[in-house]
Amino acid sequence: MPAGVYAVEGQYIWDSWIVEDQGILHRYALSAPSDKLTPNERHQHAFVRHAISENGGVTWTDKGPAIQPSGIKGVWPDKVIWTSSVMIREENGEKTFLMFITGRNQEDNDEMNQEIGITTSKDGQHFTRPRRLFYNPPSMLVNSVTTLRMMTASIWHGETLLLSKIQPPKSGICSSPPNQKMLAVQSGQPSVMPLPLTTH
Repeated sequence: MPAGVYAVEGQYIWDSWIVEDQGILHRYALSAPSDKLTPNERHQHAFVRHAISENGGVTWTDKGPAIQPSGIKGVWPDKVIWTSSVMIREENGEKTFLMFITGRNQEDNDEMNQEIGITTSKDGQHFTRPRRLFYNPPSMLVNSVTTLRMMTASIWHGETLLLSKIQPPKSGICSSPPNQKMLAVQSGQPSVMPLPLTTH
């Protein structure tokens, strides 16, 4: 196998995100059974798989599934998990892996609604059940006559949110300034929730 390739027999592997911890690379990727699904079907059956590398990414050791849909109706995400991101927080000498995931429920199948959630782990492999943070409906689009001042959330000091206001763009999707971390708008109203996260 070529250097750097992460492959698992019987699985599609795509969309990776990586974090380093004491010289070990933790790679998370979307995965789905390749012997049961077509390339197009895989997207509706994706989960998060975990691999590690101790030689800078030259070779990867598969650790198996890390985060999977619940499969229980209404227990988010019960259908699929899509591309996510990961970071490590260290507090009082204790490390925690923080995974921000994109998830969907079965009932969202037609509208393709996606939600952002968070899950944590002490070892990078065994994660808690994800909990939802933000909902991203089609109404997130802002039109040119909108007078709403969007709320952006900067995450500081554990679960404290410091809020500041910005003007929405003339059209399109609102984005956060470089020094801010999260933006969520639901049906024209700000939607922010505390995050167990420290960024400085």
